[in-house]
Amino acid sequence: MAALLADIAQIIRFEARGCGRSDAVPPYTLATSQADLEAIRRHYGVARWIVGGHSAGADLALAYALEYPKQVLGVICMSGARVHNDREWHRIYSERRDQGLEILPTFDYPRSKSLRSSTGRRCLSMASATFAQAGQLSKSPS
Repeated sequence: MAALLADIAQIIRFEARGCGRSDAVPPYTLATSQADLEAIRRHYGVARWIVGGHSAGADLALAYALEYPKQVLGVICMSGARVHNDREWHRIYSERRDQGLEILPTFDYPRSKSLRSSTGRRCLSMASATFAQAGQLSKSPS
């Protein structure tokens, strides 16, 4: 995700405590991750920013935006889904699938590289416009 936006925005990458290159310093909680993001925003002197993430990072971005709405211009979430903290979903889904109650739709439309390419271009164009607008909104008067 960062590579797609690097030429149109300043990217600040975040790795939660104990993940990637971050030190393993407890506690490992949602509140700690939100506070860490807020400390990063303050460290860089960013008044308001667009937060985003993929998978668990998307969930964290949304949770941060809900906790710190005045610091957030927008949220970009890709493939997140665990905000509801439902520990039983897999068991229930498996039971329903085994009973024939979970039926996947038929995807009978043809694959199209040109459609994927044009969709990708539209997404980048929208992201560019969002970042351009964010830049205008976050500039302080001289």
